[in-house]
Amino acid sequence: WPDLEPERSLQYDLALRRAGRLRTAFYAYRYRLTDLVERYRLGSDYFFRNRGRAVVRGLELEAQGDLIWGLSLEVGAQAAQGEAEDGSPLADVPPEGLTLTLRRPLGSRGDASLRGLWRARDADPGPTEKETPGYASLDLSGRWRFGRLEARLLLSNLLDQDYLQTPDEL
Repeated sequence: WPDLEPERSLQYDLALRRAGRLRTAFYAYRYRLTDLVERYRLGSDYFFRNRGRAVVRGLELEAQGDLIWGLSLEVGAQAAQGEAEDGSPLADVPPEGLTLTLRRPLGSRGDASLRGLWRARDADPGPTEKETPGYASLDLSGRWRFGRLEARLLLSNLLDQDYLQTPDEL
């Protein structure tokens, strides 16, 4: 697009990590964008334009720890917010989410895991997105190594819930 100015950002990132039996990490970020390049819709066509200034900020938390019987638990939580200088929401900013993963080794060659995912309702869709309801998903996976090869099995969406993979309006 010849009439677009390059998007610029000033980024501040903070990461705090703790190692040990209980491994934790905390992340915080704030991005100040100028000449934000945004996709927008006019009729049935999509175009790109510079929107001006925007801010994206968020927090993430991770924790991993060993439990009994060889089980380990991983927890991840995230929250982000993005808005243009006029206060309107930005596209591609995910709603709050939580992930829990329970993992167990299967001998020295494999492992199995159960992963639960929760996403909040996206009530502030960006300009080319639509409001999406919250949802929960449950996945079961297994992995086995054969020398230099690895076989994986993934059973996804065990709760058989309908949800949108993207908030894009199409």
